[in-house]
Amino acid sequence: MRRARLLVFTTGVALVGVYGMTFVAPGTVSDTLSGEGVPAFAEPSEGTFATRCGALPAPVAEKAAAILEAAQARDYDALLALAAPDDFTYSFGDGGGDPTVFWRALDMGGDDVRAAIAGVLQMPCAVADWGGPLNYVWPAAFEVPFDDLSEAELAGLAALYPDTELSYYFIDDRGTRGYVGWRLIIDEDGRWTYFIAGD
Repeated sequence: MRRARLLVFTTGVALVGVYGMTFVAPGTVSDTLSGEGVPAFAEPSEGTFATRCGALPAPVAEKAAAILEAAQARDYDALLALAAPDDFTYSFGDGGGDPTVFWRALDMGGDDVRAAIAGVLQMPCAVADWGGPLNYVWPAAFEVPFDDLSEAELAGLAALYPDTELSYYFIDDRGTRGYVGWRLIIDEDGRWTYFIAGD
């Protein structure tokens, strides 16, 4: 049976969660993006369930860069303006409403949602086709089975979870999809539709 997990973070230069997740204080947007605004980690490769990101469509690259910049600036108002109006999922329990109210409540409990957003956007992504517009998913681990993750993808997860066995953040069989950590989704039209954790 699938179990939901709540990932909790503390603040500081190294942000360490109770489950061993760590975010190093983010750098600048230019540290992560190439000169053309395409994430430097977006190298094409084949996957069992999903295709890893190649060169991102301009609307996706621009939205990812804007979200990363707002998260690194710790600007919830800017993040809210970037989220898809009336179609943004931030919690399995609370539908609709202002996601920043939910995120601020998590922050008050010791999380650092803005660091989590910046952290996942600095990892490899995958392209998922669930019908309708294509979706670009960070990290790729949400769409790629644990056993099929590349060295770069595993390294990105290890940077987030340095003190915990990575398979802990996957449910069900390691040969299937099942990542339950924070993930962020932007559709091919540049609409930011998800930032959520758990299952």
